[in-house]
Amino acid sequence: MFTFRVARPSSVHALVAIVIAAVVTASCASGASTDTADVGLSTPEASSTSDATVEDEAQSGATDQTVGGEGSEVEAAAEPPIDDADDADDADELDGAPTEVVDGEEPAAEPEEASLPSEPELLDVRIASGGVVPIAIIENGPDPELPAGAIERRISHEGHDIFTIEIPGEGPPIVLAHGFPDSLHLWDDVYPLLDGRRVIAFDFIGWGRSDKPTPAVDYDFTTGAQVQEMAAVIDGYELDDVTLVVHDQSAPVGLEYLLIDESKIGELVFTNGFFGVSPNLSPPKGIEIHDDPALQPVELAIEADPAAVEALHRFQIDEFIAKSPNRERITDTLWSQFGEARPAFVALNDILVDEVIDRTSRVDQLADLTVPIDIVHGALDPYLTAELGREFDELLPNSNLTLVEDAGHYVQYDAPEIVAAKILDRAR
Repeated sequence: MFTFRVARPSSVHALVAIVIAAVVTASCASGASTDTADVGLSTPEASSTSDATVEDEAQSGATDQTVGGEGSEVEAAAEPPIDDADDADDADELDGAPTEVVDGEEPAAEPEEASLPSEPELLDVRIASGGVVPIAIIENGPDPELPAGAIERRISHEGHDIFTIEIPGEGPPIVLAHGFPDSLHLWDDVYPLLDGRRVIAFDFIGWGRSDKPTPAVDYDFTTGAQVQEMAAVIDGYELDDVTLVVHDQSAPVGLEYLLIDESKIGELVFTNGFFGVSPNLSPPKGIEIHDDPALQPVELAIEADPAAVEALHRFQIDEFIAKSPNRERITDTLWSQFGEARPAFVALNDILVDEVIDRTSRVDQLADLTVPIDIVHGALDPYLTAELGREFDELLPNSNLTLVEDAGHYVQYDAPEIVAAKILDRAR
Protein backbone atom coordinates (compact mmCIF):
# COMPACT_ATOMS: atom_id res chain seq x y z
CA MET A 1 0.00 0.00 0.00
CA PHE A 2 1.99 2.93 -1.28
CA THR A 3 1.75 6.63 -0.57
CA PHE A 4 4.77 7.70 -2.59
CA ARG A 5 6.95 6.67 -5.49
CA VAL A 6 10.39 5.31 -4.69
CA ALA A 7 13.07 6.00 -7.30
CA ARG A 8 14.21 2.85 -9.07
CA PRO A 9 17.94 2.05 -8.92
CA SER A 10 19.85 2.14 -12.22
CA SER A 11 19.86 -1.63 -12.34
CA VAL A 12 18.03 -4.18 -10.22
CA HIS A 13 19.35 -7.28 -11.97
CA ALA A 14 21.97 -7.83 -9.28
CA LEU A 15 19.22 -7.87 -6.64
CA VAL A 16 17.05 -10.52 -8.28
CA ALA A 17 18.47 -13.55 -6.47
CA ILE A 18 18.39 -11.80 -3.10
CA VAL A 19 14.86 -10.52 -3.71
CA ILE A 20 13.52 -13.95 -4.57
CA ALA A 21 15.17 -15.44 -1.48
CA ALA A 22 13.58 -12.66 0.59
CA VAL A 23 10.15 -13.39 -0.86
CA VAL A 24 10.51 -17.07 -0.09
CA THR A 25 11.35 -16.39 3.56
CA ALA A 26 9.65 -13.05 4.31
CA SER A 27 6.35 -14.43 5.59
CA CYS A 28 7.66 -17.43 7.56
CA ALA A 29 5.82 -16.68 10.81
CA SER A 30 7.38 -19.72 12.47
CA GLY A 31 10.77 -18.07 12.34
CA ALA A 32 12.42 -21.13 10.79
CA SER A 33 15.74 -20.29 9.16
CA THR A 34 16.42 -20.89 5.48
CA ASP A 35 19.60 -22.71 4.49
CA THR A 36 21.38 -20.51 1.99
CA ALA A 37 22.58 -23.60 0.19
CA ASP A 38 18.97 -24.37 -0.69
CA VAL A 39 18.55 -21.10 -2.59
CA GLY A 40 22.02 -21.01 -4.10
CA LEU A 41 23.15 -17.93 -2.14
CA SER A 42 25.90 -17.16 0.34
CA THR A 43 25.40 -14.87 3.27
CA PRO A 44 27.58 -11.72 3.38
CA GLU A 45 29.37 -13.17 6.41
CA ALA A 46 30.11 -16.40 4.57
CA SER A 47 31.39 -14.51 1.55
CA SER A 48 33.76 -12.36 3.59
CA THR A 49 35.04 -15.39 5.47
CA SER A 50 35.67 -17.23 2.23
CA ASP A 51 37.52 -14.24 0.73
CA ALA A 52 39.71 -13.92 3.82
CA THR A 53 40.58 -17.62 3.69
CA VAL A 54 41.61 -17.42 0.06
CA GLU A 55 43.73 -14.34 0.77
CA ASP A 56 45.47 -15.98 3.71
CA GLU A 57 46.25 -19.08 1.66
CA ALA A 58 47.63 -16.99 -1.17
CA GLN A 59 49.92 -15.10 1.20
CA SER A 60 51.06 -18.31 2.84
CA GLY A 61 51.89 -19.91 -0.49
CA ALA A 62 53.89 -16.85 -1.60
CA THR A 63 56.19 -16.83 1.43
CA ASP A 64 56.80 -20.45 2.30
CA GLN A 65 56.60 -23.41 -0.09
CA THR A 66 57.60 -26.81 1.29
CA VAL A 67 58.33 -29.62 -1.15
CA GLY A 68 60.18 -32.92 -1.22
CA GLY A 69 61.38 -34.50 1.95
CA GLU A 70 60.72 -33.60 5.53
CA GLY A 71 61.76 -30.06 6.40
CA SER A 72 63.28 -29.30 3.00
CA GLU A 73 62.59 -25.81 1.75
CA VAL A 74 63.08 -24.56 -1.80
CA GLU A 75 63.36 -20.87 -2.50
CA ALA A 76 61.85 -19.48 -5.67
CA ALA A 77 64.49 -18.94 -8.32
CA ALA A 78 65.34 -15.29 -8.93
CA GLU A 79 65.02 -13.88 -12.42
CA PRO A 80 68.41 -13.54 -14.14
CA PRO A 81 69.72 -9.95 -14.17
CA ILE A 82 69.87 -7.93 -17.38
CA ASP A 83 73.49 -7.98 -18.39
CA ASP A 84 73.82 -4.84 -20.49
CA ALA A 85 72.12 -1.65 -21.52
CA ASP A 86 71.03 -3.03 -24.90
CA ASP A 87 69.09 -5.79 -23.27
CA ALA A 88 67.56 -3.27 -20.88
CA ASP A 89 66.54 -1.06 -23.78
CA ASP A 90 65.01 -4.08 -25.55
CA ALA A 91 63.05 -4.91 -22.44
CA ASP A 92 61.80 -1.33 -22.18
CA GLU A 93 60.74 -1.34 -25.81
CA LEU A 94 58.81 -4.57 -25.43
CA ASP A 95 56.98 -3.33 -22.35
CA GLY A 96 53.72 -1.90 -23.68
CA ALA A 97 54.94 -1.77 -27.29
CA PRO A 98 52.37 -2.52 -30.02
CA THR A 99 52.37 -6.10 -31.29
CA GLU A 100 53.79 -6.48 -34.77
CA VAL A 101 52.40 -8.77 -37.46
CA VAL A 102 54.77 -11.71 -37.94
CA ASP A 103 54.66 -13.76 -41.14
CA GLY A 104 51.26 -12.34 -42.03
CA GLU A 105 49.57 -13.46 -38.80
CA GLU A 106 47.09 -11.05 -37.24
CA PRO A 107 47.39 -10.41 -33.48
CA ALA A 108 44.65 -11.87 -31.30
CA ALA A 109 41.75 -9.47 -30.84
CA GLU A 110 41.14 -8.15 -27.36
CA PRO A 111 37.92 -9.45 -25.79
CA GLU A 112 35.00 -7.06 -25.96
CA GLU A 113 33.52 -5.69 -22.77
CA ALA A 114 30.29 -7.42 -21.74
CA SER A 115 27.29 -5.21 -22.45
CA LEU A 116 24.91 -4.47 -19.59
CA PRO A 117 21.30 -5.63 -19.96
CA SER A 118 18.99 -2.91 -21.19
CA GLU A 119 16.72 -1.32 -18.64
CA PRO A 120 13.08 -2.46 -18.91
CA GLU A 121 10.42 0.08 -19.84
CA LEU A 122 8.30 0.96 -16.82
CA LEU A 123 4.62 1.65 -16.39
CA ASP A 124 3.38 3.60 -13.37
CA VAL A 125 0.39 1.78 -11.90
CA ARG A 126 -1.78 4.11 -9.84
CA ILE A 127 -3.29 2.47 -6.82
CA ALA A 128 -6.22 3.27 -4.55
CA SER A 129 -4.03 4.28 -1.62
CA GLY A 130 -2.87 7.27 -3.67
CA GLY A 131 0.59 6.29 -4.85
CA VAL A 132 2.09 4.56 -7.84
CA VAL A 133 3.98 1.33 -8.33
CA PRO A 134 6.40 1.36 -11.29
CA ILE A 135 6.27 -2.05 -12.99
CA ALA A 136 8.27 -3.43 -15.89
CA ILE A 137 6.17 -3.79 -19.03
CA ILE A 138 5.93 -7.48 -19.93
CA GLU A 139 3.96 -8.65 -22.95
CA ASN A 140 1.84 -11.77 -22.78
CA GLY A 141 2.96 -14.90 -24.56
CA PRO A 142 0.73 -16.70 -27.06
CA ASP A 143 -2.76 -17.29 -25.68
CA PRO A 144 -3.26 -20.91 -24.61
CA GLU A 145 -5.64 -23.07 -26.60
CA LEU A 146 -9.28 -22.83 -25.56
CA PRO A 147 -11.17 -25.97 -24.55
CA ALA A 148 -12.70 -28.07 -27.31
CA GLY A 149 -16.02 -26.76 -28.62
CA ALA A 150 -15.68 -23.37 -26.92
CA ILE A 151 -17.53 -20.46 -28.56
CA GLU A 152 -15.98 -17.05 -27.87
CA ARG A 153 -18.07 -14.06 -26.91
CA ARG A 154 -17.33 -10.62 -25.53
CA ILE A 155 -19.73 -8.93 -23.13
CA SER A 156 -19.51 -5.15 -22.73
CA HIS A 157 -19.39 -3.81 -19.17
CA GLU A 158 -18.68 -0.23 -18.13
CA GLY A 159 -17.13 0.46 -21.51
CA HIS A 160 -14.82 -2.58 -21.38
CA ASP A 161 -15.11 -6.09 -22.80
CA ILE A 162 -15.28 -9.23 -20.69
CA PHE A 163 -13.98 -12.24 -22.59
CA THR A 164 -16.20 -15.30 -22.18
CA ILE A 165 -16.53 -18.77 -23.65
CA GLU A 166 -19.53 -21.05 -23.89
CA ILE A 167 -19.35 -24.80 -24.38
CA PRO A 168 -22.83 -25.87 -25.53
CA GLY A 169 -24.52 -28.66 -23.62
CA GLU A 170 -27.52 -29.73 -21.58
CA GLY A 171 -28.63 -29.27 -17.99
CA PRO A 172 -28.40 -26.27 -15.66
CA PRO A 173 -25.70 -23.86 -16.84
CA ILE A 174 -22.32 -24.09 -15.12
CA VAL A 175 -20.40 -20.82 -14.67
CA LEU A 176 -16.70 -21.07 -13.78
CA ALA A 177 -14.90 -18.08 -12.21
CA HIS A 178 -11.14 -17.83 -11.65
CA GLY A 179 -9.06 -16.27 -8.90
CA PHE A 180 -5.62 -14.73 -9.27
CA PRO A 181 -2.94 -14.90 -10.52
CA ASP A 182 -4.78 -16.94 -13.16
CA SER A 183 -7.54 -16.85 -15.80
CA LEU A 184 -10.29 -19.06 -17.22
CA HIS A 185 -7.51 -21.57 -17.99
CA LEU A 186 -7.57 -22.38 -14.27
CA TRP A 187 -10.26 -24.91 -15.24
CA ASP A 188 -8.45 -26.50 -18.21
CA ASP A 189 -8.31 -29.94 -16.57
CA VAL A 190 -11.98 -29.75 -15.54
CA TYR A 191 -13.55 -28.74 -18.89
CA PRO A 192 -13.17 -32.19 -20.51
CA LEU A 193 -14.82 -33.82 -17.50
CA LEU A 194 -17.93 -31.66 -17.93
CA ASP A 195 -18.53 -33.00 -21.44
CA GLY A 196 -22.16 -32.75 -22.50
CA ARG A 197 -23.00 -29.96 -20.04
CA ARG A 198 -23.47 -26.30 -20.81
CA VAL A 199 -20.39 -24.51 -19.47
CA ILE A 200 -19.61 -20.79 -19.41
CA ALA A 201 -16.29 -19.35 -18.22
CA PHE A 202 -14.88 -15.84 -18.30
CA ASP A 203 -11.84 -13.69 -17.56
CA PHE A 204 -12.37 -10.84 -15.14
CA ILE A 205 -11.54 -7.41 -16.57
CA GLY A 206 -7.79 -6.93 -16.49
CA TRP A 207 -7.10 -10.67 -16.82
CA GLY A 208 -6.66 -13.26 -19.57
CA ARG A 209 -8.20 -12.11 -22.86
CA SER A 210 -10.48 -9.47 -21.33
CA ASP A 211 -9.82 -5.74 -21.74
CA LYS A 212 -7.09 -4.25 -19.57
CA PRO A 213 -8.01 -0.68 -18.64
CA THR A 214 -5.60 1.51 -16.67
CA PRO A 215 -6.11 1.13 -12.90
CA ALA A 216 -7.54 4.14 -11.03
CA VAL A 217 -7.76 6.05 -14.32
CA ASP A 218 -10.08 4.02 -16.55
CA TYR A 219 -11.25 1.41 -14.05
CA ASP A 220 -11.31 0.67 -10.32
CA PHE A 221 -10.12 -2.86 -9.61
CA THR A 222 -12.06 -3.97 -6.52
CA THR A 223 -13.99 -7.00 -5.37
CA GLY A 224 -17.17 -4.95 -5.80
CA ALA A 225 -16.27 -4.30 -9.43
CA GLN A 226 -15.74 -8.02 -9.96
CA VAL A 227 -19.16 -8.74 -8.44
CA GLN A 228 -20.65 -6.51 -11.13
CA GLU A 229 -18.60 -8.26 -13.81
CA MET A 230 -19.92 -11.63 -12.68
CA ALA A 231 -23.46 -10.24 -12.80
CA ALA A 232 -22.81 -8.90 -16.31
CA VAL A 233 -21.83 -12.38 -17.51
CA ILE A 234 -24.82 -14.12 -15.90
CA ASP A 235 -27.21 -11.46 -17.21
CA GLY A 236 -25.51 -11.29 -20.62
CA TYR A 237 -26.20 -14.98 -21.20
CA GLU A 238 -29.66 -14.62 -19.59
CA LEU A 239 -28.88 -17.47 -17.21
CA ASP A 240 -31.00 -18.91 -14.45
CA ASP A 241 -30.61 -21.80 -12.01
CA VAL A 242 -26.82 -21.49 -12.32
CA THR A 243 -24.24 -23.80 -10.78
CA LEU A 244 -21.68 -21.14 -9.87
CA VAL A 245 -18.13 -22.41 -9.31
CA VAL A 246 -15.63 -20.11 -7.59
CA HIS A 247 -12.03 -20.25 -6.41
CA ASP A 248 -9.66 -18.08 -4.36
CA GLN A 249 -10.45 -14.37 -5.06
CA SER A 250 -13.64 -15.23 -6.93
CA ALA A 251 -14.92 -16.89 -3.73
CA PRO A 252 -15.64 -13.58 -1.96
CA VAL A 253 -16.93 -12.29 -5.30
CA GLY A 254 -19.42 -15.16 -5.48
CA LEU A 255 -20.48 -14.81 -1.85
CA GLU A 256 -20.97 -11.04 -2.24
CA TYR A 257 -23.05 -11.73 -5.35
CA LEU A 258 -25.24 -14.13 -3.36
CA LEU A 259 -25.65 -11.65 -0.50
CA ILE A 260 -27.11 -9.22 -3.05
CA ASP A 261 -29.32 -11.67 -4.96
CA GLU A 262 -29.60 -15.47 -4.76
CA SER A 263 -32.44 -15.77 -7.27
CA LYS A 264 -30.38 -16.85 -10.30
CA ILE A 265 -28.09 -19.30 -8.50
CA GLY A 266 -29.13 -22.89 -7.94
CA GLU A 267 -25.89 -24.04 -6.26
CA LEU A 268 -22.48 -22.70 -5.29
CA VAL A 269 -19.35 -24.85 -5.60
CA PHE A 270 -16.73 -23.23 -3.37
CA THR A 271 -13.10 -24.30 -3.93
CA ASN A 272 -10.29 -23.09 -1.65
CA GLY A 273 -11.80 -19.68 -1.05
CA PHE A 274 -11.87 -17.02 1.65
CA PHE A 275 -14.03 -14.12 2.81
CA GLY A 276 -13.12 -12.35 6.07
CA VAL A 277 -10.30 -12.39 8.59
CA SER A 278 -9.53 -15.84 9.99
CA PRO A 279 -6.71 -17.44 11.98
CA ASN A 280 -6.76 -20.16 9.32
CA LEU A 281 -5.99 -17.74 6.47
CA SER A 282 -2.67 -16.17 5.49
CA PRO A 283 -1.55 -14.47 2.25
CA PRO A 284 0.63 -16.38 -0.22
CA LYS A 285 4.16 -15.01 -0.57
CA GLY A 286 3.47 -13.59 -4.02
CA ILE A 287 0.52 -11.68 -2.56
CA GLU A 288 2.08 -10.56 0.71
CA ILE A 289 4.84 -8.51 -0.92
CA HIS A 290 2.10 -6.24 -2.33
CA ASP A 291 0.18 -6.02 0.96
CA ASP A 292 2.86 -5.56 3.61
CA PRO A 293 4.33 -2.01 3.79
CA ALA A 294 7.49 -3.48 5.33
CA LEU A 295 8.11 -5.29 2.04
CA GLN A 296 7.96 -2.17 -0.15
CA PRO A 297 11.60 -2.50 -1.28
CA VAL A 298 11.00 -6.13 -2.23
CA GLU A 299 7.90 -5.26 -4.26
CA LEU A 300 9.63 -2.41 -6.07
CA ALA A 301 12.71 -4.47 -6.90
CA ILE A 302 10.67 -7.39 -8.21
CA GLU A 303 8.11 -5.39 -10.18
CA ALA A 304 10.86 -3.43 -11.96
CA ASP A 305 12.64 -6.56 -13.19
CA PRO A 306 10.99 -8.95 -15.67
CA ALA A 307 13.16 -11.90 -14.66
CA ALA A 308 12.20 -11.48 -11.01
CA VAL A 309 8.51 -11.17 -11.88
CA GLU A 310 8.56 -14.42 -13.83
CA ALA A 311 10.60 -16.25 -11.19
CA LEU A 312 8.19 -15.24 -8.41
CA HIS A 313 5.10 -16.09 -10.48
CA ARG A 314 6.41 -19.54 -11.38
CA PHE A 315 7.46 -20.15 -7.78
CA GLN A 316 4.00 -19.24 -6.50
CA ILE A 317 2.09 -21.31 -9.06
CA ASP A 318 4.35 -24.28 -8.38
CA GLU A 319 3.68 -23.95 -4.65
CA PHE A 320 -0.09 -23.98 -5.28
CA ILE A 321 0.17 -27.44 -6.91
CA ALA A 322 0.52 -30.55 -4.74
CA LYS A 323 0.50 -33.53 -7.07
CA SER A 324 -0.66 -32.72 -10.58
CA PRO A 325 1.51 -34.45 -13.21
CA ASN A 326 1.01 -31.39 -15.45
CA ARG A 327 2.95 -28.95 -13.27
CA GLU A 328 5.14 -27.58 -16.08
CA ARG A 329 2.25 -27.15 -18.49
CA ILE A 330 0.19 -25.36 -15.83
CA THR A 331 2.92 -22.89 -14.88
CA ASP A 332 3.66 -22.17 -18.55
CA THR A 333 -0.04 -21.64 -19.33
CA LEU A 334 -0.72 -19.26 -16.45
CA TRP A 335 2.51 -17.32 -16.95
CA SER A 336 1.72 -16.78 -20.64
CA GLN A 337 -1.22 -14.52 -19.69
CA PHE A 338 0.14 -12.89 -16.54
CA GLY A 339 2.46 -10.22 -17.95
CA GLU A 340 -0.27 -7.86 -19.11
CA ALA A 341 -2.52 -8.69 -16.13
CA ARG A 342 -0.05 -7.25 -13.64
CA PRO A 343 -1.57 -3.74 -13.45
CA ALA A 344 -4.85 -5.32 -12.30
CA PHE A 345 -2.95 -7.67 -10.00
CA VAL A 346 -1.02 -4.83 -8.33
CA ALA A 347 -4.09 -2.59 -8.03
CA LEU A 348 -6.30 -5.29 -6.52
CA ASN A 349 -3.59 -6.41 -4.12
CA ASP A 350 -3.22 -2.87 -2.85
CA ILE A 351 -6.69 -3.02 -1.29
CA LEU A 352 -6.94 -6.76 -0.64
CA VAL A 353 -6.20 -6.70 3.09
CA ASP A 354 -8.48 -3.73 3.70
CA GLU A 355 -11.30 -5.50 1.85
CA VAL A 356 -10.84 -8.70 3.86
CA ILE A 357 -10.95 -6.69 7.10
CA ASP A 358 -14.03 -4.79 5.93
CA ARG A 359 -15.90 -8.00 4.98
CA THR A 360 -15.30 -9.50 8.41
CA SER A 361 -18.18 -7.45 9.79
CA ARG A 362 -20.49 -9.19 7.31
CA VAL A 363 -19.40 -12.78 7.91
CA ASP A 364 -22.48 -13.44 10.05
CA GLN A 365 -24.71 -12.57 7.07
CA LEU A 366 -23.43 -15.67 5.25
CA ALA A 367 -25.47 -17.77 7.68
CA ASP A 368 -28.61 -16.39 6.04
CA LEU A 369 -27.83 -17.81 2.58
CA THR A 370 -30.26 -20.45 1.38
CA VAL A 371 -28.41 -21.69 -1.71
CA PRO A 372 -26.89 -25.19 -1.38
CA ILE A 373 -23.11 -24.93 -1.18
CA ASP A 374 -20.58 -27.66 -1.98
CA ILE A 375 -17.17 -26.91 -0.45
CA VAL A 376 -14.30 -28.70 -2.18
CA HIS A 377 -11.07 -27.88 -0.39
CA GLY A 378 -7.49 -29.00 -1.04
CA ALA A 379 -6.21 -29.90 2.43
CA LEU A 380 -2.54 -29.28 1.59
CA ASP A 381 -3.07 -25.59 0.90
CA PRO A 382 -0.54 -23.86 3.22
CA TYR A 383 -2.38 -20.51 3.09
CA LEU A 384 -6.10 -21.33 2.93
CA THR A 385 -5.71 -24.26 5.26
CA ALA A 386 -7.86 -27.32 5.78
CA GLU A 387 -9.16 -25.69 8.97
CA LEU A 388 -10.48 -22.81 6.87
CA GLY A 389 -12.51 -25.31 4.83
CA ARG A 390 -13.96 -26.72 8.05
CA GLU A 391 -14.65 -23.18 9.27
CA PHE A 392 -16.76 -22.44 6.18
CA ASP A 393 -18.60 -25.74 6.58
CA GLU A 394 -19.65 -24.71 10.09
CA LEU A 395 -20.50 -21.16 9.03
CA LEU A 396 -22.61 -21.87 5.93
CA PRO A 397 -25.98 -23.46 6.81
CA ASN A 398 -26.56 -25.49 3.62
CA SER A 399 -23.02 -26.67 2.99
CA ASN A 400 -21.32 -29.99 2.41
CA LEU A 401 -17.53 -30.26 2.80
CA THR A 402 -15.29 -32.48 0.70
CA LEU A 403 -11.75 -32.24 2.05
CA VAL A 404 -9.31 -33.55 -0.58
CA GLU A 405 -6.43 -34.76 1.55
CA ASP A 406 -3.74 -34.94 -1.15
CA ALA A 407 -4.60 -31.73 -3.04
CA GLY A 408 -3.19 -28.23 -2.66
CA HIS A 409 -4.51 -24.73 -3.32
CA TYR A 410 -5.15 -25.59 -6.97
CA VAL A 411 -7.51 -28.42 -6.13
CA GLN A 412 -8.94 -28.28 -9.69
CA TYR A 413 -5.51 -29.22 -11.07
CA ASP A 414 -4.62 -31.76 -8.37
CA ALA A 415 -8.03 -33.47 -8.26
CA PRO A 416 -10.05 -32.45 -11.34
CA GLU A 417 -12.18 -35.61 -11.19
CA ILE A 418 -13.37 -34.82 -7.66
CA VAL A 419 -14.10 -31.18 -8.50
CA ALA A 420 -15.97 -32.14 -11.67
CA ALA A 421 -17.99 -34.79 -9.83
CA LYS A 422 -19.16 -32.22 -7.27
CA ILE A 423 -20.11 -29.78 -10.03
CA LEU A 424 -22.09 -32.48 -11.82
CA ASP A 425 -23.83 -33.84 -8.73
CA ARG A 426 -26.58 -31.30 -9.24
CA ALA A 427 -26.15 -30.62 -12.98
CA ARG A 428 -27.19 -34.14 -13.97
